[in-house]
Amino acid sequence: MQPVSAKPLPDLARGYLSLRAFTQPALGIVFPVLGVFFIGLYSVAIAALSGFAGLSLLLTFVGWLCMVAGVVSGAVIVRRMVTNFVAAGRRFSALLWLGLLLPCLGFVLMLVAPFMTRYPQLQATTNGLPLLGLFIVCVILVPASGLAQSLNVRRVEREYGPAGVAALWALQQGQLAREPEYLAGYATQRKAGQP
Repeated sequence: MQPVSAKPLPDLARGYLSLRAFTQPALGIVFPVLGVFFIGLYSVAIAALSGFAGLSLLLTFVGWLCMVAGVVSGAVIVRRMVTNFVAAGRRFSALLWLGLLLPCLGFVLMLVAPFMTRYPQLQATTNGLPLLGLFIVCVILVPASGLAQSLNVRRVEREYGPAGVAALWALQQGQLAREPEYLAGYATQRKAGQP
């Protein structure tokens, strides 16, 4: 066993504060709801004009439901990460699939929906593409920030273990202004020759 060299602690407190900022009602509820509403309104209108309640409108409606489910799931998971930040690393997979990939799938369905129309003059209309920026800011921003913080906690767990994460969190909650310290008792011992 080779000795573990001292190094600064990861800054969990800053990650917690940044994640907590995304749980404010404006960012976690108001903007996502408005974004999903306007994207859905635009997409349903284009699909209705292009497909007359056919396959185009059906794909758009399914995509909109996926986006709604993704927004709700992402907001709930990120809120749970804030209430139990030490266990945020275990939320990574659920947040990735439900909070990020599910609404992206819904948005892709909205994009391809106009191509299902039988009217060639409307096939060039890419459904929802003008609202791509609104989709990224309102729908993806909260789960993406949660994924970043969850990945950060995962990295700390690999280095210090779950008990080390709890200890680092307790230290930084009480000593937010202190320079990072080293907790040798929670550091992972590596075998000689292992990077």
